[in-house]
Amino acid sequence: MRRARPGLVTFSTMESSRVRLASAGLTYRKGSRVIDNLKGEKKILSKRLLIVLISVFVVAATLLAGCGTSKSTDNSKSTEESTQTTETQRLTWTATSDCTGCHAVESKSAKDTTMLAATHASAGVKCMSCHTDEAALKSAHEGATGTSPMPMALKNTTVDQKTCLSSACHNTTLAELAVKTTTSTVLKDTNGTVVNPHLAPTLNQAHIDAKMTCTDCHSVHAVKDPNQYCISCHHKNVFECGTCHAIP
Repeated sequence: MRRARPGLVTFSTMESSRVRLASAGLTYRKGSRVIDNLKGEKKILSKRLLIVLISVFVVAATLLAGCGTSKSTDNSKSTEESTQTTETQRLTWTATSDCTGCHAVESKSAKDTTMLAATHASAGVKCMSCHTDEAALKSAHEGATGTSPMPMALKNTTVDQKTCLSSACHNTTLAELAVKTTTSTVLKDTNGTVVNPHLAPTLNQAHIDAKMTCTDCHSVHAVKDPNQYCISCHHKNVFECGTCHAIP
């Protein structure tokens, strides 16, 4: 049997090499070792790298979303706490307070051209121009909060008749106004009796004692039938006294 010379590759050596390479997933080609699966390995590595990058991105996005949710929750809590503070915070009324923040109905009437409030507002009349009783207003607002119910009518305060008739406003007197309304039929009872509206406040002692004011008939922030004030005493809408009960 002939021995293979050193440095020469015999057939058996090549076969043995092929077997070892094949078991390793490699291929031997004409004396040069070529790794056929190199490109496949690169593709696998690329896919793995892509998967890792996607995983990192997902984790980062989740963390950022968590931070955003946390900030949003914190902002919501802050807004809620601010709202609760506004609702429960006691109001401190002053003559320079913004009335429109709470009295939405009255504020709206100042823009409604069918209301006397709009007529006054267009002439530059402010809330405190008519509501002049600061002590009574301060007392009326004591304990009020942002959710306190708004009164439907003045109870603790009133608009003084002198304010309406003063030189700063209408600059007139009831007597002068009565002359202008001698033919008015706005105050008429079910019997057809007519009363001059500007004579009514001083018509008799009972009316004088009632301390009637202009706003009892002239509703500024709402539409009101002037007869409603009369009916509050003359229940049967009859102006003659003693028709409901005996005169004391």
